[in-house]
Amino acid sequence: MYDSFTSDPIPYANINVNSPTYWAEIQADMNGYYYIDLPNETYDASCWMNGYVTQNVNNIEIEDNAITQNFLLEPLVETNDLAECKVYLGQNYPNPFNPAAAGAGRSPSTTIFYSVREISPVVVDIYNIKGQLVKRFVKDEIPAGQHSIQWNGKDENNIPVTSSIYFYQLKVNDRIIDIKKCCS
Repeated sequence: MYDSFTSDPIPYANINVNSPTYWAEIQADMNGYYYIDLPNETYDASCWMNGYVTQNVNNIEIEDNAITQNFLLEPLVETNDLAECKVYLGQNYPNPFNPAAAGAGRSPSTTIFYSVREISPVVVDIYNIKGQLVKRFVKDEIPAGQHSIQWNGKDENNIPVTSSIYFYQLKVNDRIIDIKKCCS
């Protein structure tokens, strides 16, 4: 379990996994790690911790009784904490992701995390390695706090992009805040 903004481990987060024939609930250790011995099956999982948004992951395929499933929890921002909120662009997760492998147990999309200090217009642009605009997400006015967008690996014409390196850029109030790299 990791904090989506700082990438720090989240100790003692809670995990629940279930399938039609199995259910388990455990807690991560002080380093944010957990281990569950599960029979081969398809599971849904939830991870939660006070102060974070619950993350749900569906249709996790367990084969050979082994899989690594990381959880990236997005911190909640309390009204009292808004003054301390920073303008920030986080690393996308998962990275890399594979839009072409939707049914193969890999994530067909990736989540980009960001935060703003005050009500602001926000634009997140995704560019290919040639610097060409691939996808634009526009949020006219968003409240202060932490937010995320989901990119399904498709361009502005809803065509899946090829496996490559992409760059995403956060603009707040028409000012470039940061640029990060992601791979698909």
